[in-house]
Amino acid sequence: MAHHLMRAGMATVILYLFFMQWEFARLRVGAGGLFASEVMYSCYWFLTLVGGIHFSTAIVEEKEEQTLPLLRMTGASAFAILAGKSIPRLAVAILFLFAVAPFLILSISLGGVLPLGLVGAILSVVCYAVMLSQIGLFASVVSRNSMAAFTLTCVLWSAVELSHWWLGLFDEISGMGLGLYDWQSQSVLVANLGQTLLAFTPSDLWFPHMTFHLWVAAIAFAASWLLFEPFTSGTAGEAVVEPPNVRSRAASRVWTDAAAWKSWEHLGGGWKWFGIRAVAGTLSCVTVSLILLLAIGSQMEWIALAWTTFVVGIAFLLINVCRLGGQVFNSEIHQKTLASLAMLPQPLGKTLRSTVFGLFPAVVASAIAVILSGGCLLLYAAAQGDLDEVFEVFVEPWFLHLFSWILLTLHVGVLLSTHFRHGGMLVAVALLWLAAPIFCGMSVGVLAMTGVGEDLFRFLLPMTMILGELVGCIVIQRSIVRRLQQLAGQ
Repeated sequence: MAHHLMRAGMATVILYLFFMQWEFARLRVGAGGLFASEVMYSCYWFLTLVGGIHFSTAIVEEKEEQTLPLLRMTGASAFAILAGKSIPRLAVAILFLFAVAPFLILSISLGGVLPLGLVGAILSVVCYAVMLSQIGLFASVVSRNSMAAFTLTCVLWSAVELSHWWLGLFDEISGMGLGLYDWQSQSVLVANLGQTLLAFTPSDLWFPHMTFHLWVAAIAFAASWLLFEPFTSGTAGEAVVEPPNVRSRAASRVWTDAAAWKSWEHLGGGWKWFGIRAVAGTLSCVTVSLILLLAIGSQMEWIALAWTTFVVGIAFLLINVCRLGGQVFNSEIHQKTLASLAMLPQPLGKTLRSTVFGLFPAVVASAIAVILSGGCLLLYAAAQGDLDEVFEVFVEPWFLHLFSWILLTLHVGVLLSTHFRHGGMLVAVALLWLAAPIFCGMSVGVLAMTGVGEDLFRFLLPMTMILGELVGCIVIQRSIVRRLQQLAGQ
């Protein structure tokens, strides 16, 4: 059912984009080309986000459920298992493309795109899906759990699909002037998807990035085949299955709230991961900020470094919060410990709040870079006499709306994580930070054409959205409790 719902959601987004392009068709030249480009980029990022989850769990879910020995007992070869686990998932991903194909045909009626260009674009995305499926399969073979598999998939994807950016960054920092960016940009889809829609000759049906993606897919599948035996031999029989890595922490337990302590130690990582997030995380944010400043050729001033670190630190904080929020109840459900939490002598809602509270130290550790860089920015603003302007930004309704939007994203992600085995938080981020801004932006653009006053956009609209999002969070909290009560009763 989840696959059908996601296909229906994708088709709904595309239908809305078609409606907006149809409304502006008379005001633009080649509206069909713009619409087809939006559709293909939506397919690209949707396939990247959802496919990354779907492909990276092909083998690792068998490891987690300890059902891989059953597959091996059937006598199936490693090649058969890998092909049988990856090809059906690839077919499901390609069905997403078929769901939007009729809308692509409609773009021809708007003008600005040729049928041959659409065929080339669809073939490009299909080749990209093949590559992504094999990257996810490789990550699933060498990883021990689904979170590690998805993380490795993201790293490999960024190394391949953003290789032109990495090579350009190396060229910029080293100063060699090798032109690596222009050379490698022909081999990645993200830099050429729009160009495929401009195909005019039969020779344009095949592009260099298609060959590159198929070669990467072949290499990834070969690596999965070679490493399948070494990385799955430990799960081939019951005698060698490793027990859960649970250490005795009785001496370190000082919290009276057992549920909060459990989240702090087993999900947040305890003091060890508190130090890693606080120290290594902060240093990583500063390092990434330095690389970004070098990449854009900015002057190495400490205020520029503070601003960049502040932005990178916010991204680091949100990533950690989303990772922890997506696991907080999902791990309890699939490790069969939710019923034990429900048996504690207190209401389940209070137990769940304690479980979430146990993650607070890990969140604070992830925010160290934001706190330090934000403090530097405030000191600089005070020294320049601009502190009042900074506080005016902080009280702007649209700035306050950012926090309620993040809070709503976390609530939606936690709710989805109680329904999905993998990727509930990622789906919530995609819906609220990708699809929703597009919808809201286009809708506000339509309202702006009607001549609505400035006060509506600056004050009334964001405050109304904040109120609605807070109400939505309360409703979602009750839905989460009901869902967990239902699962605990089962």
